[in-house]
Amino acid sequence: MPRILVVDDDPHVARTLVDLLALHEYKAERAESGEKALELLVREPFDLVLLDVRLPGMNGFATCLRIRERIGPSLPVIILTALGDPASVREGYDAGADDFLTKPVDTPAMLYKVRAFLRMKSLHDETVRNREEAQARARDLALLHEIGRDWSLIAEPEEFNRTVTERLAGLIGAPICLIAQYDAATRTLAAALPVYGLPDEVARRVRYEVKPEHRGMWNFRTGRSYLSNHARTDTRLIREMVELMGADAVVLVPMVSEGAVLGLLVALNKPGGFTEADVQLMTIFAGPAATFIRSRQIFDRQRRHAHRMERLSALMGEMATSLGRTSLLNLAVSRIQADLGYDAVSFHVLDAAGGARLDVEAGSREPAGAPDPEMLRWAQRGTTPLPSGPSELAVPVRAGDQALGVLHVRRGAGGTVSEEESNLLSTLAGHLALALQKAESVAKTERLAAQMATLYDLGLQTTALQDLRPLFAKATEEVGRLTKADHTSVLRLDPADDVLRFFAAWTRDPTLESYGQVEFRLGEGIAGQVARDRVPALVNDPEDRPHFVALDNPIARLICVPLVHYERDGTPNLFGVLNASRRPGAPPFTSEDLEYLTRFASQLSIAVANSMAFAAERERSEQLALVNTLIREIAGNLSREAIMKTSVRRIHEAFRYPVVCIGVPEPAGDRHVIVAAASREPRAQEGGAEPLRGGVSGRAILEKRTVLVPDVAEDPDYLPLFPSTRSMVSIPIFSGEEVVAVLTVGSDVRRGFDRGQVITLETLADGIGIILRNAELYQALERTNAKLVELDRMKSELVNIVAHDFRSPLAGVLGHAELLEWKPDASREERVEQARAIIRAATHMANLVDKTLKTTRLETGHFPFEFGVVDLGAAVRAVVSRLPDDARHPVSVDTPDDPVPCWADQDRMSEVVENLVSNAVKYSPEGGPVRVELKRDAEFATLTVVDVGMGIDAKDMDRLFRPFSRVRSRRTAEIEGSGLGLYICDRIVKAHGGRLWVESRPGQGSAFSFALPLFGVAAQTRAPLVLVAAGDEWTRREVRRVAESHGYATHEVSDGVEAVEAAMRLVPAAVVLDRILPRLGAGEVAERLKENAATEAVPLFALAAQADLGERSHLFAGYVPKPIDSNRLSAALEAISRTLRAS
Repeated sequence: MPRILVVDDDPHVARTLVDLLALHEYKAERAESGEKALELLVREPFDLVLLDVRLPGMNGFATCLRIRERIGPSLPVIILTALGDPASVREGYDAGADDFLTKPVDTPAMLYKVRAFLRMKSLHDETVRNREEAQARARDLALLHEIGRDWSLIAEPEEFNRTVTERLAGLIGAPICLIAQYDAATRTLAAALPVYGLPDEVARRVRYEVKPEHRGMWNFRTGRSYLSNHARTDTRLIREMVELMGADAVVLVPMVSEGAVLGLLVALNKPGGFTEADVQLMTIFAGPAATFIRSRQIFDRQRRHAHRMERLSALMGEMATSLGRTSLLNLAVSRIQADLGYDAVSFHVLDAAGGARLDVEAGSREPAGAPDPEMLRWAQRGTTPLPSGPSELAVPVRAGDQALGVLHVRRGAGGTVSEEESNLLSTLAGHLALALQKAESVAKTERLAAQMATLYDLGLQTTALQDLRPLFAKATEEVGRLTKADHTSVLRLDPADDVLRFFAAWTRDPTLESYGQVEFRLGEGIAGQVARDRVPALVNDPEDRPHFVALDNPIARLICVPLVHYERDGTPNLFGVLNASRRPGAPPFTSEDLEYLTRFASQLSIAVANSMAFAAERERSEQLALVNTLIREIAGNLSREAIMKTSVRRIHEAFRYPVVCIGVPEPAGDRHVIVAAASREPRAQEGGAEPLRGGVSGRAILEKRTVLVPDVAEDPDYLPLFPSTRSMVSIPIFSGEEVVAVLTVGSDVRRGFDRGQVITLETLADGIGIILRNAELYQALERTNAKLVELDRMKSELVNIVAHDFRSPLAGVLGHAELLEWKPDASREERVEQARAIIRAATHMANLVDKTLKTTRLETGHFPFEFGVVDLGAAVRAVVSRLPDDARHPVSVDTPDDPVPCWADQDRMSEVVENLVSNAVKYSPEGGPVRVELKRDAEFATLTVVDVGMGIDAKDMDRLFRPFSRVRSRRTAEIEGSGLGLYICDRIVKAHGGRLWVESRPGQGSAFSFALPLFGVAAQTRAPLVLVAAGDEWTRREVRRVAESHGYATHEVSDGVEAVEAAMRLVPAAVVLDRILPRLGAGEVAERLKENAATEAVPLFALAAQADLGERSHLFAGYVPKPIDSNRLSAALEAISRTLRAS
């Protein structure tokens, strides 16, 4: 809207004119004097002045003159005057007025003139502007020529930035000028250093990531400039940037080249504000600056491309000569990172499961971390580079259809990877694939040659090794060298507790390794799993495995291979685990490494087996020598108990086993008793018993085989002997085919016995069995010798008796006979007395002869027995009733009212009772009652004869039941006796399956008792009986074993006389006789039994060849030569069983 200044001192006229002009849309202001009008004109622009002539102070003409002087001729001035004379008009024109209006003012005329002069003023202003623009354009052309001449000499971007900003700041007078370059890839505007008027540290912060602008904000991509002299309140500007640079006034001019915005020219804080002329000047600067920047970018790109091509050409040449895979990858990755200016370059290998493994990397790790494995997988599937954002690229490395890996490059924040770089990297990846194939082929050939040489050398070296540690020290070193491992080790399995423990190791850098007490249980950690499953494992990501156990030494790659060797019987035996590992940052192991390590472990296991076999043979030899020493020492004992005690003590001392004991089976009690024990613990187990059908030792006895229990906690039959026992072995001790004892050895560790130790203990057990058999034979020989000595003593006693005891009655007979001869005329009474004396002496001699004959018959098996069911109570009462009445020795009888049935010879048992009662009377010279008591229990009937006589001294007790032995004392000197009565009674009772004993106190009397088995339901329903007669226990035991296996019960005796007595009493189903027996041989026993009606039909079997029996061989039903043939004996007993079943 045009502005008009009305100068009039009349307020009414002035107001009227102002309102009139406003009505026609003109903006008018009033000045009441010329001075005021000049002041307003200087301060503000106006387009027209209506000037009154008459004014206070300066009149209108003077004021017009002053306006021309100060404002110039371009401002139209119309004078308002009431004077119409020509002189006044001429004065006005001279003063510079353009026209006159006469008062009173004609309104239409005034409006026409105002409109006309305003149009003239507008044309004048436009003419001025055009002239100024033409002049400015001329100056700009001159300036561009000057700038172009100066910029052509600039080589570096920093110098260009400095020159442009300094020149621009000087031209427009701005204190701060800068160039902000735009990166289209990252959509970022950033100040290009240096910045005129700002420190570099502040200028570096001038960085803005361009976002989609609100429609109300200025958008530099439109290419239009922007001026704001109120930047702090201008909402179209970026508030952060305004505050950062402290901008009050700002001009932003886009730099455009070839239709693309390359950046901004920015000027800040010009005093007084910026004008359009400043914008025009900066626009002029922006064009050449954009062209220069564009040219510079093209030049730099071409220069960089030429440099890269040169460097990559050299790199390809170096890759062609590099043979090692690791060195090749390190070369390629490091050179790409350095030559192409990436922040990070890495090479990744993807496995079949899709896992990405970092092989080599160069540069610094970005905050973004490792590349996305999914991106790497997709890149490997393709044939062209795969971008992930502007700054990240994954390039597949392929040789034909084979994917070798992925090359990953990344630039930092704000960086980009251009298409040109993508093409270069794709070409380079092809050359890298060819070089990798060549390197792998060469490496495989070299590695195979080195491995074969190592395996060959290992086989040569280990054949002479006796100790395993040097072997494994050499092995771990070779494995580490050939697999390029940082650390290799062998963990040896301790079979005692199934724990893998450190055995040998090698490390590339000992300063980085620390060795501790490394232990893994079976199944614990990767090594424990390999040992348990016996399957090799290759793990290149151990920290991601749930079973991995981290140790002090960091591990990023791991191979574990089991070391398995085979026993002679083909049984696999785990020695331990061979491990190879690499530290973090090392390349992963490959399947070729695993294959080689498996082959190496196989060869090493063979060497281990050879070494261990040698050591086992050496240990076996030492143990056999020790066994021979122990056997010689044990063989010096002839006592069964001493042999066993010495055996356990010496085994405990020599082999240092925690627990050693020997148990003896007792089949009758269905148990075995520990008779000898030695242990580290203070308490011994001697005398303890275990059931035959429970426990490890019982199983060894019943199954007749060695029972090895590696872990007692896993054996349900184990019965604890000692709390510390963790494993044990029980070995039966044989005498022939019969188990006579069991050797049990315990260890305080699990799996405490290997095969060699078990064999050694079995050898010891065999030796102990032989020694025990010899001891049994020796003891049998000792018993036979003792019996022979006893028989010799009995013979001497008999001679003495014949010489002494027969002499006295014979002397009486001769004396009384001589008296009869010398006194023929003696009276009848005297002759009768002499005759009676002769009769008494003869009767005494007859009794003595009878007892002697009975003793002989008992000793030779000719004593006749007639067994039957006898009421022992009735027999006792009958005997007592036949005794003569004696007031000095009253006899009382106490027997049950019910019958007491026994299987006995009534006459012989009556003889025993009569002898015991007569002895009670005889040895009570001072008189006293004699009490006879008969009692019964479930199995036995017991008879006791009690007197109150002189009694028997304890030292004479063992002589009472020996033949021809009497207690000699002053008090018994006058008592007649042969010393055979009690012996005969004892033999008769024993022949009935009973026993006789005495209890006595000197001066108080004696109590003689015997017990006989009752004849009841058990006796009538017992199993068929086999009578076994043998002088040694082993023979009796072997026959008993075979007989019991056929369902027979057995009765055992140790001499021929006992065999005859037992056969007559028991009438067995069969009798098995050893050829040589004490007192009576097998032939003599057979004769006695065939002469007796009760036993003549009993089948007899001889443990001898038929020829050895001579003329008595026809008395036997069968023959089993010794050593006993169990099958022949079993067949003979089976024939008897069939006969019994048939009958």
